[in-house]
Amino acid sequence: MEDQTCELCGRPIPVDPAARTLVKCPACSALLVPAEAVRISLLVRSGDSRPREATAIELPDEFRRRYRLERVLGVGAMGTVFKAVQLSMDRLVAVKVLIRREEPRALDRFLREGQVLAALRHPNLVQVYDLDVLDGCPYLVTEYLDGGTLATRLKTRGRFEPAEAGRIVLECLAALDACHQAGFVHRDLKPENIMFAADARAKIVDFGMATILSSPRDLTQAGSVIGTPRYMAPEQILGKAVDARTDLYALGTILFEMIAGRPPFTASSVREVFQMHLFKPPPGLSELVHGVPDRLVELVERSLAKEPDQRPASAEAFGEELRRALGETVQDPRTARGPGDPGEQAVKRPAALKTPRVPRAPRAPGEGSSAARAPRPGRGLALGALLGLVAAVAATVQLARTDPGRRSGRSSGPLVRPPGQGGTSADGPAPG
Repeated sequence: MEDQTCELCGRPIPVDPAARTLVKCPACSALLVPAEAVRISLLVRSGDSRPREATAIELPDEFRRRYRLERVLGVGAMGTVFKAVQLSMDRLVAVKVLIRREEPRALDRFLREGQVLAALRHPNLVQVYDLDVLDGCPYLVTEYLDGGTLATRLKTRGRFEPAEAGRIVLECLAALDACHQAGFVHRDLKPENIMFAADARAKIVDFGMATILSSPRDLTQAGSVIGTPRYMAPEQILGKAVDARTDLYALGTILFEMIAGRPPFTASSVREVFQMHLFKPPPGLSELVHGVPDRLVELVERSLAKEPDQRPASAEAFGEELRRALGETVQDPRTARGPGDPGEQAVKRPAALKTPRVPRAPRAPGEGSSAARAPRPGRGLALGALLGLVAAVAATVQLARTDPGRRSGRSSGPLVRPPGQGGTSADGPAPG
């Protein structure tokens, strides 16, 4: 046995350096990777359940020469995220490993996330460094963000002053503008998917549900519901086509929550939350918080309009209106770049990233999807071709109706009714 220092709290822990299981620190409960481990456990969790071991993978010499895994950063329905060191560059990274699945739809979205992030370079988007397969499990290597998530800050602080909330949202809008112009819609914006770098800069993460506006084939069937209920636009709930304004609705919901300290729509069941998004106007910010500028209140209300045409026309337009609503109290993120930052609209094709070889399954007969709305002419063509590579990999696998671990519904059933046209029932816990 040897002592290994807990990377999180600094306590020495006696471990077998070649142990095959994760080691739990008795002081801070961090899950550590033994220093000389050649085989480790991958964990998964569903909803609020405790993490459980799903499988174990070998760490070949080639991988261990490139990366040293240190501890578990997070566990989700798709797999495990590790804090690691990229040895050749001597830098901290995050390694997201997808568990091997019989059902390939999680793999489709995992590959999509890697290719979307590899194709975009923006100071407010997480940067991807590598995408490969480890013992049959795909993994994605991205920059390490140590500033936590917006969700954590909301839990600890309750709410933000309008100026600070505006700064964070402006940075997210700058990132979304680059994504939308390149032909992508995120589709799952929420506080958990906004993280912070060490310099407090906001960065959008988790593009596993992103859709390609210019692609004739989407990995989600027409009519399916994809997203997180508290932040889903009405068109998502109804399974309709999405576009850039779908992301603006989600970001408007986040802006409301940051200023008010609560989301605009909360209820005891997913169904009730869906009904509110579809039929109920949001409460006025000025009724919940004193001193919010009238122009900001009006802008948040328009961003939460039920009809996409009534929302700001683009992320750029939303940002311009938000700056005017806040006056001179926030700095334009387009003029606040640090040394070495890529330009706001910089979009590059990855040079060294390779598409991993992954197991394929036959496509079900009759599968198809509706064509998505095309972006503005002349934009996103090269990136559309790049993301076509993902479609080529995923075209042979079963199309996804919902993402594992997320609640969903279809508009064709009795999931949502206007008030007065039938009752509701509690389908599950309140959405997270």
